[in-house]
Amino acid sequence: MIKYAALTLLPIMSFSVSSAESWASQTVSDVDVRLGVGIYHPTDLDSGYAIEFGADFNDYVGFKLQYQTDEASTDNIEDLSMLRFGIEVGYNYHANEYFAIKPFVEFGSAYYNYKGLVCIEEQCHKEKQREVGQYYGVGVRANFKYAYLEVNYKFDNMEIKNESNTGVMIGLSYHF
Repeated sequence: MIKYAALTLLPIMSFSVSSAESWASQTVSDVDVRLGVGIYHPTDLDSGYAIEFGADFNDYVGFKLQYQTDEASTDNIEDLSMLRFGIEVGYNYHANEYFAIKPFVEFGSAYYNYKGLVCIEEQCHKEKQREVGQYYGVGVRANFKYAYLEVNYKFDNMEIKNESNTGVMIGLSYHF
């Protein structure tokens, strides 16, 4: 699992190093910070809830930290929660100083926690399990002066479970 996490963080770290010069040339006033909540609908479960923190360093690059929980259960998995850390790459099209729209792609690491069904000699019980993998996604975000609305689609590439989500996030944003 450590190997997968290291492989996922490698492109993020190399991108950061190659962009350090362009980021260093910007002022602090070029950062947009956001905090939001949302609803997700995974492919095989009922809706889940999410909270996220993100920032755009310029019109092209940002990051996102998101916690998502799915309270529903299936035959084999219940109490699913995940933490995602990723990079967004897109372009923020400014209509005016109060509105912009940003289509983007995102990628990063996903950390799953869940109770999975474990069976040994016809005796089954739920056991807490953890998994690390990658996620990829596309989305579009409408940025208003102090708020944002985002619609996205994510695919989690995990060893035990590959899952896709469609989500809607709404929240507060602030431009420094």
